[in-house]
Amino acid sequence: MENSGVTTELISPIDRWTIRLDKSAFDKLKTEESFWCVVALSRVVNALRFVHAPLEYYEDDSPGALRVRYNSFFFNCALFYEASLFVQKLHKHHGLLPEFQAMASVMNTRGARQLLESNLSGLRNKLVFHFDIGEIGEQLKKLELEEPIFVSGLGPTNGQTYYELADLCALSTFAGPAFAIKDEALHVQAVKDLLRITTDFTLEFLAKAELFIFAVLKSGGWEGVNISAETAPAKS
Repeated sequence: MENSGVTTELISPIDRWTIRLDKSAFDKLKTEESFWCVVALSRVVNALRFVHAPLEYYEDDSPGALRVRYNSFFFNCALFYEASLFVQKLHKHHGLLPEFQAMASVMNTRGARQLLESNLSGLRNKLVFHFDIGEIGEQLKKLELEEPIFVSGLGPTNGQTYYELADLCALSTFAGPAFAIKDEALHVQAVKDLLRITTDFTLEFLAKAELFIFAVLKSGGWEGVNISAETAPAKS
C-alpha cells in the first residue's frame, strides 16, 4: 500500500483499504499509554483534515463560501496551535523514532516557532474555541473601514448569510501588525502570506504525522488490507 508505510498489494485510486489488527493483539495494545498517544494524534489529524478541506475546494466568492473558507482557516490555525502543544506529550513514548523526530521538526523550525509564538494563541483562546467580547472590542477599535459591512448574503435564506465584521475582527487578531498596514496592496499581500505560511506548515505537519502513525502501526504488527480485493468476485 503505497504512501501508507504498510506493505500490501498495490491499490488503485478507487480501492478502499484498511489497516487492522487481530483482536487478541488489540486487547493487549489498548491498555498501553504509548498507543493511546497514537490514537489521540489520529484525532488531531482527522480534525485538521476536516477544517483544511474547504480551503482547497471552495473557490467561489459567495457569502456562504467566504464564511466557510475563513472559518475553516481560523479553526485550522487554532488546531495547528493545539497540535504543537500535543506533539510535546508524545516525546515520552516515541521521541526516539525518526518519524516522530521528523514530525516534531515541523513545529521546531524558525518559521513555525515565529508563527506559533505570535498571534495563534490569542486567536485560539479568544475568537475560535472561546469568544471574548473584550477582544472583539479591541479589534473593532483598530479597524479603519471606508464602508463597514456587518453582514452580507445571497438570496432569501440564511444558508448564504455571512457576518463579515465578526470575521474581520478574528482576522485582525490573527494577522496582528500585518493587518494594520495602511497600503491596501501591501496589506492584502501580507495577510495572504500569513494564510499561505500557516497552510503550508499544516500540510507539512499532516504529512509527517501520518508517516509517524503508519510507522508505529507497522512496528506493532498492524496489517494493511485492500478491502476491494477481498470483496472482489472470484475469477472463473
